[in-house]
Amino acid sequence: MKVYKSNLEGLLQRHVEMAAEIKNLDTDLQMLVYENYNKFISATDTIKRYVDTDISDRRCLTLTHVIAFQIIIGLLVLCSVCVGAS
Repeated sequence: MKVYKSNLEGLLQRHVEMAAEIKNLDTDLQMLVYENYNKFISATDTIKRYVDTDISDRRCLTLTHVIAFQIIIGLLVLCSVCVGAS
């Protein structure tokens, strides 16, 4: 749609459409941030349990702990992108 070739009615209609699209995108973004925040909390709890264990138990670092740490890093990156986008 070329703005300079549109009439006022067309521009107003496009404005309404864009406002609805923006609202939907904002809702989607909020949902993603909420879901990933919950994952972040869960991963943080996993890491805390690991840190609270005895040094001898730490030798038993499992793949789950490594994945949890990677999730934390990924979520921090995602959160920083989301904050930068808003």
